[in-house]
This record gives sequence, structure tokens and C-alpha cells, in this order.
Amino acid sequence: MKKIFLLLCVFVFISQIYAANITTFMGDKTGFLNTTGAISATGPLPLINAGSPHTINSLTFFNSNGLIFGEFTSLLPGNELAVSDKESLTVEIDAPVFAFGFDFVDPDTTDGSFTMTLKNGALTVASFAFAAHASNVASFIGVSSDTAFDLVEIVDVQVLNRNEFWGEFFTNSNSSVPEPSSIILFTGALSIFLLRKLK
Repeated sequence: MKKIFLLLCVFVFISQIYAANITTFMGDKTGFLNTTGAISATGPLPLINAGSPHTINSLTFFNSNGLIFGEFTSLLPGNELAVSDKESLTVEIDAPVFAFGFDFVDPDTTDGSFTMTLKNGALTVASFAFAAHASNVASFIGVSSDTAFDLVEIVDVQVLNRNEFWGEFFTNSNSSVPEPSSIILFTGALSIFLLRKLK
């Protein structure tokens, strides 16, 4: 009985280790695209004052105060996405992906603070914080995960309203690392093998 309990503990521990492994790409668009193989999900953004939600190809954008697409900065090509009030944005993806990123500009005079949460349905896959540095230069925010997700929540945690602009969005539906389900199957098979050896 002790041997079985020990193997179960090992199985659960290994499964938890591989529950969600993410890599962030802050300002490294080239590294993100080369590593993940992501491609543009939106293409060039349209020039339109849209309500919320608004769908562009495979992505649907949500903000309770509405969405505005226009040319707000010369630092990014074409149009950008902006919102009124706090710069929080929810992005729903029409099929699970393993990588998500976007061009980004913060023209404000103070640094901004955000959290990004990746979800698969109601399940939270991963969450991390990032800073929007007020350098008034084009930047990039990207993340890859070994667990698929179909919803991204970007939350502005600043007290004051700020101005940030989103550019083109990128996704990839192919994982470059083993999925947790594969790891779990492997550890399950390993546990059975070890159990037989310990008998």
C-alpha cells in the first residue's frame, strides 16, 4: 500500500509540474515569431469605431466601454486599437492556440502595469504581469504555452486612466513543446512500470 501511495504522489507531482509552462516575449517580436511560428491573426487593423464585441478574423475583442480603431500613433504601421477609460481588453479566440502576441505602444509619461491571463473555457491556464514602459516606442508583448488556450484577459491594474494602443495580433495553433496530457500519459505508464518492478 505504501508503494502505491508513493507512486501516486510522484504521478500527481509530475503532472502538476507540467500543468502550464509559459514563455514570455517582452519586446522580442522576432524571437516570438521564430520560436512559435505564429502568424498574423488580424491582418492590418480596420479603420472603424466599433461596439463591443467586435470580431476580426479569428479574434473577437471585448471592452465594456467600446472599441476604437484608428491611426493613433506613427510608431506602428496602419491603424491601432484603443479603448476608453482603462485599457483592459478581453480577446476570444475561435479555436485553441498555444501562442498569442501583439504590437503595443505606450505614449504615456508613466509606466503602466497589466496582468495577462490565459484561459481555456473557464479554466485558467496561466497568468503573469507585465509593465508597459512609457518610452513612446513600438514594443511587443507575446506569450507561448504548452497548454492550449482560447481566451486572453488583459487587465490594466493602474488607478488612473492611461493611453495605450494595440497593433496587429498574432497567434499559433501548434505547440512546440509536449502537451501536459502527453506528459500525464507518460508518467502514468511509468508509474505502472515501476509498480510492477516493486512487487
